[in-house]
Amino acid sequence: MAAAIADLVHRNCAEDLACRHPFFSDLEKQTKLVSNNVQHASRACVMASFLLEPDGIVVGSMDLEYERLTQINWSKDCWLEPRCIVQPKSTAQVQRIMKIINRTTARFAIRSGGHNPNCGWASIGNEGVLIDLSLLSHVEISEDSLTVNIGPGNRWIDVYKKLDGSGRTVLGGRTPDVGVGGLLLGGGIPSFSSQFGFACDYVRRYEVVLSNGTVITADRKVNQDLWWALKGGGSNFGIVTQFELETVPIDRIWYESRIYEPRESLRLLEAVREYQVAAEADEKASFAFSLSNNHTIVAFIYSAPEAYPAVFNMFYDIPFRQNFIEPSFGTPYSLAAAFEQVLGDRPSFKELREVAPIVRRDALQIQLHDYVWHSTRYFKRNTEKYRSGREPDEFELEARKPAV
Repeated sequence: MAAAIADLVHRNCAEDLACRHPFFSDLEKQTKLVSNNVQHASRACVMASFLLEPDGIVVGSMDLEYERLTQINWSKDCWLEPRCIVQPKSTAQVQRIMKIINRTTARFAIRSGGHNPNCGWASIGNEGVLIDLSLLSHVEISEDSLTVNIGPGNRWIDVYKKLDGSGRTVLGGRTPDVGVGGLLLGGGIPSFSSQFGFACDYVRRYEVVLSNGTVITADRKVNQDLWWALKGGGSNFGIVTQFELETVPIDRIWYESRIYEPRESLRLLEAVREYQVAAEADEKASFAFSLSNNHTIVAFIYSAPEAYPAVFNMFYDIPFRQNFIEPSFGTPYSLAAAFEQVLGDRPSFKELREVAPIVRRDALQIQLHDYVWHSTRYFKRNTEKYRSGREPDEFELEARKPAV
């Protein structure tokens, strides 16, 4: 298709002075570039199908599994259709894939769990190869349970399940279906971040396949600069095929989640402000808050077996519609399983997120109003521009200073 467009432009513009405009020159260059990328990706797919046998899997657009594998990503915007999907089962096969990529100069993307909402981070279109790490899903616990080696293709709920009953756990995703690789390479905010910090700070050692196909390890003593860079650097420095994580001493915990009516929003905002102050003195507390027009969901998590801890007192007297998750004593695994049961398999929808230092409830109300109003206006305006082929605007929030 790209080659046909380029040929059409070339023939129609041969004797037309208007076609000397840079737009047509750029169009022809871009269509040729797309065509070349597709050819490179096609060669990479063919080579991989031969060189990854017998264990590695290469899925093409005509295979039965193709559609399902292209729709694993959490965000529907990232449901792209790569030239092929390559699923290595070992570090050695990842090495071969990277050598093929180098040989063919094919474009590629890497996917662990596919939870990143940015297109191109864990997905790619017909012009490239998707390297899907989901088959690198080993979990190996040390004899003393102080460390665990895990593959990037695991979902966090599977890791929690393996450690359940050991008296220890790892710091990972708060949502059960988040992939191991993406969260750890992105920093990772776990449920117990107030007590322990970022998940990436508990990675003792990485096994990494570099862009030239070389396998190295990175820790505090060997390749320290890479060990540091991988703690938030994403997949920019190589493909991590194994993480060695330190475990933390969390076993029995308490948790509950409630659904509130919209009429309770003002009281809930005031409770959030009070909680932020109270939580400074109790690092075992963790909290999630989701406000919408139809309802508000609040989750309480406490990293000790204590029912209704005082740090959440400001919420207990506010009437709620029903429990999203029943109050329970459990483990990090049972918490993840409870969230999996109520959340189900839901692809994403458009979300607006903002970080707000809460000092006063009325100030937060104004900030929320301004953000929602401006963002709604922005999306409406740019939807019209996309439809007409015009460039979208940059999002700018003209926040007003609330009267105090």
